[in-house]
Amino acid sequence: VTGLPDVSEGSSAIYTVTLGSASTAATEISLALGASGDTAEADDHGATLTVYYFEGDTRHELVVAGGKISLPAGVTTFFVSVPTTSDAVYEGAESRALTASVTGGASDSGVSTLVDDGSGTVYDERGLPTDLEGDDDRGLSADLDPTTDNGPSDTDRITSIIFPEFTLQAGNLLEAGQTVVLIGPDGSVVGTAQVTPEDVEAGTVNVAPGQLDDGTYVFTARLLDDQGQLVGESPVTVTVITDRDGVQPSVELAANSGDFNGDGISDWEQNNVAQLPLTSVADFLAGIAAPEASFGAIMAGTVSADNPGGSVQLDPTAQLLDISLSELPAPVPEGMNAVSPVFNFTVTSQDSAALQDMDATRAGLQTRVVIDLPVGVAADSYIKWDAASSSWFEFLDDGDLATFDDGATLLDLDSDGKIDRLVVTLTDGGVGDEDGLVNGTVVDPGVLVLKTPTAGPDASPVYSVLLANGDRFYTVDIGEAATMAQGGANVFEGARFDSLEVAQGGRQLLANYNPLTGDWYFAVDGDAMPYICYERMPGAGFQAAAAGQGPGADFHLFMNGSGITQLVTLAQAGTLGLSGQGFSDLGVIFNTTATSAFVFDAEGYLIANQSSLAVQTLVQSLAATYTRSSDAGFIEAVEQHYMAQVQLTGVAHGGAASAADLNDAFGTAFTG
Repeated sequence: VTGLPDVSEGSSAIYTVTLGSASTAATEISLALGASGDTAEADDHGATLTVYYFEGDTRHELVVAGGKISLPAGVTTFFVSVPTTSDAVYEGAESRALTASVTGGASDSGVSTLVDDGSGTVYDERGLPTDLEGDDDRGLSADLDPTTDNGPSDTDRITSIIFPEFTLQAGNLLEAGQTVVLIGPDGSVVGTAQVTPEDVEAGTVNVAPGQLDDGTYVFTARLLDDQGQLVGESPVTVTVITDRDGVQPSVELAANSGDFNGDGISDWEQNNVAQLPLTSVADFLAGIAAPEASFGAIMAGTVSADNPGGSVQLDPTAQLLDISLSELPAPVPEGMNAVSPVFNFTVTSQDSAALQDMDATRAGLQTRVVIDLPVGVAADSYIKWDAASSSWFEFLDDGDLATFDDGATLLDLDSDGKIDRLVVTLTDGGVGDEDGLVNGTVVDPGVLVLKTPTAGPDASPVYSVLLANGDRFYTVDIGEAATMAQGGANVFEGARFDSLEVAQGGRQLLANYNPLTGDWYFAVDGDAMPYICYERMPGAGFQAAAAGQGPGADFHLFMNGSGITQLVTLAQAGTLGLSGQGFSDLGVIFNTTATSAFVFDAEGYLIANQSSLAVQTLVQSLAATYTRSSDAGFIEAVEQHYMAQVQLTGVAHGGAASAADLNDAFGTAFTG
């Protein structure tokens, strides 16, 4: 005898009775409902048993007389249906046994369990489950509040609201002073609400789980009395779907007040804007725990050719999808250094609308994506990975934002030699579309790279050391730079500009030092000093053309009230904020190029040379001494190592990197 484990109260409990073998004659069988271990009361079910069997789809009723039936010869299976009583009283699970005994033979019992908590099943006459809803006598149920259910219907439990509320329907079970507790999927309490007299009158009380990210959640709403005892509980489900770009709302809210482009609309609500950590894969994976300074944005839209640093004109038809950062799928080509993670994104259309064609005069559909980096990156190209051929290819356009040819435009918005914004133009199904299909969807994984500089005869680097007093020392001699950079307060900055050959107009500028103010100044022999008491010092200096006469940019003399000078371009002066520090522009001093210029980054250097045994040994030593890669001692040790290696053999300086990148490369545990 087989009973059913979850019969919904008010439906019929179906017992299946099966004989071990068919009989050649009719078999007398006694049926008895109830046993000593039953928990169901007598009034929980009817007294009449309905017994029947099937031949194919034909049902045959059997007469029950004196608690016995006569089962026809050849029949091995029959069913016993027992009606159950539906009431409004919550009783919990209750069991009832049925015993079948063959006269003069074997007997067996089966148990069916009645439930009235909404989890029960209504079975058909063969004991198979139906789709009918089970009885719920708890007097308590919970569901998504219709005011926060903005999916296709008010009852589908789908919403784009990240602060939803749930309504607990409890009727006359509610009493003032009770507490509603919302239990999360992990068993933790995610929300509570006190039952007020107003709630009692309404028979409902709302409870909120706090901010949710995209996903489906199953909570349990529990009603507790004033002693903390359970009155009743109900499951409640919600599915949150926001802008579908692959970046969780909590991440997009973690920086810049949740509105990177300042348009007054939260980024998590916009299908064409995603704010996220862009500096490294480690920061991306850290999500809301990433430093705020690591957050940039990926936006579907374009910028004005006349104002490339201005606001992004968002494409109202665009839907960003599958945004992520990842590691390189393979080493970049020789002569290049990757200076960013791989940026992954897909652009398609919102809903069923067509994606906007940025240039109807060109074949195919052109779309554009703007990547705003949180910090400038020393880069000069953008490359993409072709999975079909397992190779990289360069993906640059003509640099004219007024046209929409395929490729990337790299923008240095503050003239500091670093890329701040990347504008990528793609054609659906074109060379830059990873899926290669004309399907209204463009897939673009790409990475910024810095080509390894090759210094020619007309461009030798002039190294820069930021001294403790804020002055800068320049020299073409890396050994001299290493000496000046000694001490944690002096910082090797890299190469700021080029030393020109005579053929390019180069004239020798020599080092001069003022012992009264501690200022270094560089000038052609015989030129006037900024003020008195400078002394000529031995040193390599550098060569540059006369003001306004060289092939590059003009470098100005800036000086503050303490007599400290700076020799920088106007753009560099703006980036350094010299005017706000009390420096005045005293005019143009020389002109030169910046072909070999780079910004030295300690982590970037180590990563660029991670295959070097000397670098591996250095990192092990640093890891045993320092916990932070920003410690002055750490930075000085790396600077001196680089400058020593450059003197000996020449070595790549690398690009910008973080402590997390360093840890990924060497398995260390530095913090920033």
